[in-house]
Amino acid sequence: MNTQPPLPQPSLDPRVIPASYRDDEISLVDLWIAIARHKKLVLGVAGAVLLIGLAAALVMPKKYDYSAVIEIGGKLQQLDSVTTFTANESPETVKSNFTANESPETVKSKLESSYLPNVIRKHMGEAGTADLTPRLFKVQATKGSNILIISSTVPEELGDAIKAIMQDTTQALIKDHDRLTATEIAGLKSELSDAQRALDALIDPDARSAKIKAVEKEVEDTRVRLISLESERRLIEANLFRVDRQEEMLKGQLIDVDTLIKKINQQHAKSGGGGKGALDSWTQMVIYNQLQQLLTRQADFEERLHIQLAAERDKLSKMLEDNAHQIASTKALVEQREAELAAFMKDLDRQTIAQEHRVKSIKIALDNILATRLILEPVQSNEPAGPGKALILALSVFLGLFAGLFAAFIAEFRDKVLERMAEQGEESASA
Repeated sequence: MNTQPPLPQPSLDPRVIPASYRDDEISLVDLWIAIARHKKLVLGVAGAVLLIGLAAALVMPKKYDYSAVIEIGGKLQQLDSVTTFTANESPETVKSNFTANESPETVKSKLESSYLPNVIRKHMGEAGTADLTPRLFKVQATKGSNILIISSTVPEELGDAIKAIMQDTTQALIKDHDRLTATEIAGLKSELSDAQRALDALIDPDARSAKIKAVEKEVEDTRVRLISLESERRLIEANLFRVDRQEEMLKGQLIDVDTLIKKINQQHAKSGGGGKGALDSWTQMVIYNQLQQLLTRQADFEERLHIQLAAERDKLSKMLEDNAHQIASTKALVEQREAELAAFMKDLDRQTIAQEHRVKSIKIALDNILATRLILEPVQSNEPAGPGKALILALSVFLGLFAGLFAAFIAEFRDKVLERMAEQGEESASA
């Protein structure tokens, strides 16, 4: 079995490290020496960068932020036929009840692709507007709201042109959105006019009184009819009472006639045999005539009692029965008319309340149509935008020192390379 002796480990003692290794180590002292050796280069580069930064700070114009805030119009949905949102509702609830004319993303796209380029073209040729492009403007849609922000950062001399373009752009958007809502507003106003006229007719005292009186007249006519039927009943009852009296009288008269007939027959029977008590022919004829008259009266009374009065009684009884049915039905009709009058009064009040709610609902719908508007006019920021002169100079100093140190390291590296190349050339020549 072959075994190899372990390789010797390199010593970590700096005194035995080869010179080539030591030359490649990074030493802070060597770095400082390199910087000191090329200090003119460091200072020169730092000074050059500082001068460039100073020139940029002096030459660069001040830029300001210009912005305008647009609120997209729409309408608030009503929670029911009358009410709408209140100030106590959460923003989420109000948001869910709001329907914008167009989504913020759609409006943003229109502003960037249509409105801004068109307005900028109209302003082309004015003093200081030759370099204006849509890229100078930024349109931001606030998440979760109907707010848009148009902003731009330009030198102050372009401020008036920028604000004019923002103003004209928002006015074009507002005009377009007003067109979207004009038809709806006109329809609601027409509906409100009709509803208001209907409400005025319901609450007008004269018209209201006329409607109530028309129904009250039907009730009163039915009551008069009932009173007439009750009077007719009393008249029929009086006629029946009169028939009863006539029946009693006829019965009494029949009794009297029957008594007289019997009495005459008895007298005639006693004198009919002749002799001393016999009556002469004249007297017998008189008695016979009286008897005939009594029999005629008896037949007349019996006819009136059993035929005429019975027929009249049946007729009056039938009239009384019919009258009773009419009175019962008329009483029911009076109750029905009175119930209808009460229901009509309630229905009139209900219609009035419902119409008032309808008018109020339409007014709320009109109020809830929110127009697109410029809630913040184009305005310039109070402070310049971007880095100030002090910051530019500070950055120039920092970048100049960094560039100078980097240049010194590059120069030192170049010297080392040249020195190594010279050593290798000498070794080659001596060999």
